Amino acid sequence: MNNLEKNIMEQNRHQFIYGYNTSERQMLLDNLIRLYVIENNVDKPIGIYLSEFNMEFNDGRDKIRLYSIAREFLTFNIIYSILKEVLNNCALDEEDVNKFLNKINHVYLKSSYSEIKSLNELLLVLKESMEFYNNYYEMECPNISNLKMPFLDLTMVIKNIKKMINNNSYFAIIINGDNISNITKLAINNLLGSRINKDISMKIFCEPGSWNVNYDFNGNIINNIHDYGVVNFDESEREYTRILKNNLGGSSEV
Repeated sequence: MNNLEKNIMEQNRHQFIYGYNTSERQMLLDNLIRLYVIENNVDKPIGIYLSEFNMEFNDGRDKIRLYSIAREFLTFNIIYSILKEVLNNCALDEEDVNKFLNKINHVYLKSSYSEIKSLNELLLVLKESMEFYNNYYEMECPNISNLKMPFLDLTMVIKNIKKMINNNSYFAIIINGDNISNITKLAINNLLGSRINKDISMKIFCEPGSWNVNYDFNGNIINNIHDYGVVNFDESEREYTRILKNNLGGSSEV
């Protein structure tokens, strides 16, 4: 494990990891997931790779509903991805699992449905909600009341997962952020502007300049003084800054 990997994963601050989208950058991302695999009964950071989290919606649609859909889709995706890794890598105590499921059933499952009895069953319910939100605007008559689990509180569920696996560290949610929609960036910015680092730390790999949205759903500015840190994988940020300065100064140098 090198210093760069430690610098990214062993501090809980949200981070942008700037670097050209190369095989070397992908190798770093893959190493973080491998080195910081989920474990129970040990306090260490956990690397969770988030895939298929991007939403493509027409920005001209109902903003309030659009924001709600994007937020819930991201929330369900994060929890689904974490629980998949829990099932794949952790030998769990049955009593701890039951306590977690009882909490989920009591707080989030609609009372008209039978209680969820296993983590595998919970994954199916989460997947159903993810697909609903992802396809919301393509549905003829979307009806959220048909969902077994329409909403989740991200930080509260994460806290309960940590109790279940007996790990008091944080989940580092690792994403490739180069080619994602503005609505997805807004949803992620909502997390960057939240004080959730004890439980969730966003690690966003992207090229400088590709993250062109710097505010959240409420219009609050997200900046690298208060909300996130920056890690440079290569010279891309310095080169990007040089080009910006040249353009602002009217120079034709590239």
